[in-house]
Amino acid sequence: MRTIKTGYLYIIESVKQNAVKLGFAVDPTTRIAPLRTGNPDPLEFRIMIRATLDAEQYIQRRLKPFSISREWYPDDGLLDILFDDLLDETFDRATEKYLQGAGEFQDLVEEEVATYADAKRVVPSIIKEHSVWVAEGRPVDDLAV
Repeated sequence: MRTIKTGYLYIIESVKQNAVKLGFAVDPTTRIAPLRTGNPDPLEFRIMIRATLDAEQYIQRRLKPFSISREWYPDDGLLDILFDDLLDETFDRATEKYLQGAGEFQDLVEEEVATYADAKRVVPSIIKEHSVWVAEGRPVDDLAV
């Protein structure tokens, strides 16, 4: 039986570069110090959500055309929308479990993990919508509204 590695999917932002890094780590707090060493700009965590490694790998593969350098992407709202949609998926599952009497709501929310299936469900539509907006010259940040 295959073990699914869980940890955190995170976004680190470099405000001066107008760029964000998408990554995965069991303990994301250990990731920012090495990144700061090679970057003269301040870096800060924007968001972290519990996720599986295979979800992160799928997302990285699908977003590769948008990458400005490996795991770095323009800070145009695309990753924020992606995280919102992944959080919606996990929140919906926690709500369903709560309504079935599976436990305390906050505990259920904290236990939920964004999965490969979640990523596969939300990423294609986000990419499609993003591409349409870019082609039309509309600001991508408006997608998040």
